[in-house]
Amino acid sequence: MTGDDKAVVTFTAPEAATAKQYEVSLTVSDGELSSTTSYLLNVKAKAATPSDEGTSGSYPGWSANDKYKEGDIVNNHGKLFQCKPFPYSGWCNNSPTYYEPGAGLAWSDAWTAL
Repeated sequence: MTGDDKAVVTFTAPEAATAKQYEVSLTVSDGELSSTTSYLLNVKAKAATPSDEGTSGSYPGWSANDKYKEGDIVNNHGKLFQCKPFPYSGWCNNSPTYYEPGAGLAWSDAWTAL
C-alpha cells in the first residue's frame, strides 16, 4: 500500500497437520467506493516435534535431492517409509510428484509405509 494513510493488514493462518490453501480476500471502502482483492495463501503443515514423531525422529527426512537405495528408511510428514527392494527401488529416486513417500501419486510403487 502507498500513501500517508496506508494501513497494515495481518493474517494468522491456523495450524494444520497437512498443507492447505486458503483464499484471503480484503475489501476496503471509504463509504462510497470499495475495492476488493484476493490472494491464495499456501500454508505448510506444522512441523512435527520430536514428541510428535516418536521414534521416527531417528531417521533422516526425505528429500527430492537425495539418492535412495533399497532398504533405506526415511521420515516424511512425521511417518516412516522404506525404499522397496529391486526392481522397485529405482523409483525411490524419481519424480517427487509421483514417488514422494506418502504423498506422490504412485508413492506405494517405490515405498512401504512402516
